Parts: sequence; structure tokens; C-alpha cells
Amino acid sequence: MTPARHIFNLRFIIAASLLFSTPAFLAAATYTWDGGGDTNFLTPENWNPDGAPVSADDTLIVFTGATNTAPVLNSAFTVKDLSFNTATSFTLSGAGTLSVYGAGTGSVSGNNQGITNTGAGAQAVANDILLTGNAQFYAIGGKLTLSGAINGNGKSLALRSFSNTSRLVIENSISGVSALNFNSSTTGVVELRASNSYTTTSNIWRGTALAAHDSAFGTGEVRLGLNNATAAYLEGTAAVLTDGARTIANNIRLVSVSAGERTGPNIIGGSTAHVSTFSGNILVNSFSANNDQKAEALTLTATAGGRVHFTGNIQRAAGVSADSHTDHLTKTGLGIVALNGSNNTYSGTTTVSEGTLLINGVLASGGDTVTVSSGATLGGSGTVNRAITVLDGATFSAGNIDDDSGASLAGTFTAGAGLALANTATLHFDLGATSDSVSVTGDFTLGGTLNITALEGFGAGTYTLFSYAGGAFVNNGLALGVTPAGFDYELNFATAGQVSLIVTSAIPEPGFIALLVAGAALISTVVSRRLRRNAR
Repeated sequence: MTPARHIFNLRFIIAASLLFSTPAFLAAATYTWDGGGDTNFLTPENWNPDGAPVSADDTLIVFTGATNTAPVLNSAFTVKDLSFNTATSFTLSGAGTLSVYGAGTGSVSGNNQGITNTGAGAQAVANDILLTGNAQFYAIGGKLTLSGAINGNGKSLALRSFSNTSRLVIENSISGVSALNFNSSTTGVVELRASNSYTTTSNIWRGTALAAHDSAFGTGEVRLGLNNATAAYLEGTAAVLTDGARTIANNIRLVSVSAGERTGPNIIGGSTAHVSTFSGNILVNSFSANNDQKAEALTLTATAGGRVHFTGNIQRAAGVSADSHTDHLTKTGLGIVALNGSNNTYSGTTTVSEGTLLINGVLASGGDTVTVSSGATLGGSGTVNRAITVLDGATFSAGNIDDDSGASLAGTFTAGAGLALANTATLHFDLGATSDSVSVTGDFTLGGTLNITALEGFGAGTYTLFSYAGGAFVNNGLALGVTPAGFDYELNFATAGQVSLIVTSAIPEPGFIALLVAGAALISTVVSRRLRRNAR
């Protein structure tokens, strides 16, 4: 072999060796914890096979077993994925920042791309986290809690939970992410328990995002649903719920589905027995310049004993299909939801299925019927410019409800496009110095049972319950139910356009009075005779 040929071959071998030793040509190194030494993350004897793990973009760390379950990492370390695969609970902690490469510049899909819990145990990572690639945090088996600060470093992050029992809990701040996607199963729950400073959109593709802090969603818009989704996403739940007494200021948008039909619910509301507020607007559709997007249905919910205020408006963004009344609103849960916005313009039906819906703002005209189902209640001191139907077994109660005491407050409810009260509906009115009243424009059908609560100043007098104009009046009768004792009650329809209640103090019948007088005289005679006998 000539010297020149020998030099060429040597250079080729060196170059090839360098090339095939790069990460692209090496299998990812997997380090499995057995805890055979101590709790130091870098102790070689803690790993199987023995040897300290190497900090690298392709390093895979797996915690298994039940030995030395509190490993400590006090120096910076980089992994592609860190996973827990054990029924025993671990807590990784220390001063070292954990850099997570995940999928690198690729899209996040599947495991080995971030921090994952595939085992049944509840796992925790307390170290600060720095994203060096696009990554996901995924609770598949048991609960996964991350309590260190998360620096997105301009990368995208997916937060995922497989079920309600395998929650992903983020206890510290998230900052600097380029995208934040909640991509759980339909029953999965991701908890955000700290103030987050990221400015990008929070995309709730599927599952529940639970806000345990007022600033849980940073400053960007929150979006529910996924466009061009598969059937699993179209049928799945996408929810934003508060945990505790929270005020969420973000605007929220329902993502229009241009391909397929979304059947899974978009849910906003509260999960605990507290008073929460959503102060931003809720947009029921998204708009693309090249695609007229239909409006999506919305479910508002409050748990028993809880109340959720919506002080912004529920409305359509520009560009929604003109003939699409698909933005139906449904109230669920046994608690109270109050719509306080002054211009709610969604156009679909409104159905109160459970609990109480208070209209303290305005439902604008142009929308479909408001229906109150059996066992549910409609009330408030606002205006509904849509036809209202209160079904058999449902309750209609004018006036607001006090946040703190839960007491019913007097107020005026305006039905601007007609009101129909079924024959076995229940009507609740608070009467006193200030009283409930209902103003109806359009067709008015009266029926049901009237229950009265006495407020301060209640007494004999005439109380106007309903005033009506501009439509047909059908009187199917109004029965008296629960009323304050000591009074007589009479419904009065004599004044055109009014239904009044005349309250008078209860006066005994003349015959009863005569009987009382005779009885008193008899008692007086008997007593007098006994006194005379005793005197002898």
C-alpha cells in the first residue's frame, strides 16, 4: 500500500469513527435506578448497570423499584426523558436544574419525550426544569407532581393526564413557552397551582385544565377544542374549571371545527363549593380568513354549594356562519351560575338542566329559546330578550341570590320576548318593602304554584307580581303554595296588564268571634259562682 493510500484510509477511518459516534448514530443510553448505593443521583452504584448516568440530549432515566426513593440531584443535568415505572412513590429533588430535551425540534407524540409517570405510584420532581427541546409532561399511571419552576426557553410544552386518578400537578410557575397544549384523555386532569407568566395561548385540546390560581393561564387567550381533530378529540371533553375561589381574567375561545362534528362538551365553570369569577369574554367560535367557522356549544357548570360569575360576555367572533345556531348553552351542576355581562350574543338555545342559572345581565335578542328543565331554576335581576319556557317541575325565581349568605334578594326580572310558565312549575317571590317583580313583553302564559318569602317590611298591601304587554295573555291559574302565616291572600287580575297579590291581615269570621264572646261569658259566670261559694 502506498503511503498516500495509507494516509487516505486512516483519514477515512477517523472521519467515519467521528461520524458514527455522534448522537444521531448512537442508540439512546438508558439508565435504570436501583438505589443500590445511596440517594445521590450521580452515584454509580445507584444504577443498573453500575455507572453514573451521562448528561446528554439522548439520555433516558428510569426510576423503578422501592429503594432510596428520594434521590437528590444537585448539579445541572440534561435528559431526553425521565420516567417513573413503579408503584412506590419517589421524590427527585435538589439544587440542580433538570434540562429536558424531549422531542427536540420535533412534535411531541408518545413517551420518552419529557417527564413521564407510567407506574401506579404518586411521583414528584422538585428540581427546577429547563426545556432544551419540545417536551411533554405526562401522568399515565399515577399522579405526577412538578414543584420546581419551569422555564420554557422558547420551546413548546404539552401537559397530559391519562385519567382523574393520574393527575398532572404543576405547583410552580411556567414561563417562556412558545406553545402550551393540554392534551389529556377525556377524563384526564391537569392542575395549575401557581401564577404563570407565559404569554402564549393555552390550548385545551382535550381533558380538564384545573385553575388553582388567578393567573394559572398566564396572560394569553385560553382555547377549548382542536380544529381538524380526530374522532377521539371531537367526542372528548375539553374543560376549564376553577379550584377554590378564583378570578380568571383571560378571554376564552371555543375552537371551531371545520372538519367533522364536535359532540364532546366544552365546559367552563367551578369544581368546588366556592365563589369564582370568569371576567373575560367567551367567544364561541374561531375565525380563519379562508374559512367561515361555525359556532360551538358551551356548557357552564357549578358544583353543589358553589357559584360561578361570568362578568364578561358570551358572544360570537366575526365570520361565523350566518345560518348556524349551533352555539347552544347548557347549565349543569347543582350550584349557581350567574351571567352578568351586558351583551351576551350567542345565538343557540339556552337550557338550564341542573341547579340555578341567574341572568343578572342581558341575553341579547336573536337567540333561540331559554328552557328551564324540571328540578332546575331560572332567576336573576337582568333581561332576557328571548322566549322563556319554564317546564313542569322547574322553578322561576325573580331576583338575585346573595354570594355570602345564599339568601334570595328582591329584584326585577325582565322577559323581553315572552314567558311561558307550566302548570306545575314553581314561582318564588320575595315580598316586602322592596319586592320581586317580573316585566314581560310578548306572549305571557301564567301557571304554576306561587311561594312567598317575607322580607323586611312585609305586611298587608298590594304587590304587583307581573306586568305584561305586547302579546297574548293566557291565564291557566296560579295556585298559592307556601306563604307567611297570619295573612289572607288573593290574586288580582282586574288591572289590565298586571297580575297582583292582595295581602290582608287575617280577621276571624263573625261566628267565630261570637263563639269566643259566649265562651268568655260562660267562663266569667262559672268563676263568679265559685267565688261566692267560697265567700260563704
